[in-house]
Amino acid sequence: MNLFFLLASFCYHDGDLFLGDDDEYYLNDDNYNFYADDDYGSGDDDFLQIRNVENLRRDLFTGYDKNTRPVIDYDSAVELQYGIEIESLDYFDQKAESIELNINMIFTWRDEYLRWNLYEYGIDYISVDKSEIWTPDVELYNAGSQPVVYDQTGGMKLYNTGEVLWIRPIRYQFSCKLNLRDFPYDSQTCSMLFGSWKFSKDSFDMRPFNDEEFRNISVSENFYHNEWEITETNCTHEDIEYLCCPGQLWPNTEFTVTLKRSYHKYLVVMIMSFVLILTGLTVALMSVKFYRRFYILVFIPLTIIWLQVYIADKIPIVEYSTTLERFLVMCFTVTMLCTFESGIIYNLINAGNENIRNYIKTKSKWIKTFDLFFRVSVILSFIIGSIIYMTNST
Repeated sequence: MNLFFLLASFCYHDGDLFLGDDDEYYLNDDNYNFYADDDYGSGDDDFLQIRNVENLRRDLFTGYDKNTRPVIDYDSAVELQYGIEIESLDYFDQKAESIELNINMIFTWRDEYLRWNLYEYGIDYISVDKSEIWTPDVELYNAGSQPVVYDQTGGMKLYNTGEVLWIRPIRYQFSCKLNLRDFPYDSQTCSMLFGSWKFSKDSFDMRPFNDEEFRNISVSENFYHNEWEITETNCTHEDIEYLCCPGQLWPNTEFTVTLKRSYHKYLVVMIMSFVLILTGLTVALMSVKFYRRFYILVFIPLTIIWLQVYIADKIPIVEYSTTLERFLVMCFTVTMLCTFESGIIYNLINAGNENIRNYIKTKSKWIKTFDLFFRVSVILSFIIGSIIYMTNST
């Protein structure tokens, strides 16, 4: 027995054999690990801890099959809880109605084949690799392309109870149908539908977190985008029976994100249009006898058409009009009405036919009254309509 303790006091450190001079060792009869007292060097404790981890990993993964569901009872289902944390919005292609989000997928499940006695090894958890253990089959059903995985491993911890915590950074692209009736004061709701391709609920019961330890969907505090702000998130779960598999339920989780557009850069376009048309209406206050009034008003609608083409390039083609389009159409209509009215009255006053010119002279008072009433009505209507459109953000 004395010889055994003598041998036990020897250990290897960095390839060299050493013997502790003043350190006292004792042997734990339960696990046959050696521990030093409080005076023992921390570097040697780390060495012993590394040896314990090596022994633990050897014992755990000898004969382990990562392709087998981690349940001892084959009829039992793997119970998985998961959630997502939105880190950033990579891009939002509105013409293609496609959005791409950077998110952290958070998974927890229990692997019944990878449990150990905490007191036997003195280790409560170890870090493992995705290639070493069984991992859940969770896919985005409405993905627009293959996900971009920044780290194939992610942060994966295996606890002594068999619980696995896996945080996986990933980027998903998926479709998001837009409702642009209130553009640019609109909010869009995009949904991600997750489920399993391989396993039904009988074999793989996946459910979102219930907000006790982890949230089922959350937004990072560092989230920022220059055009979109996430105002609301929601999570719904449903077990669905598909036509292909009668009698089997397949867990589906839908995460929805509501994004509100920052309308300020489009408001600048509306203000510019407002000032432009107001300038044109100021020109319309000139006397109808000046032919320049008509020619100046002709060129203003061309600018409105260019603004409409610019905005149309930013959003998809839709079958309905948007708020911004209605505003630009109003601006275009106002200038065209003023242009037509100016052109008609100018040509009547300066008609080449003497009979028409004499008749107009007899009605000149009525024509001037109509011209004034028309211009005042158009200007007031335009100002009121513009205020309504530009303050429609509420």
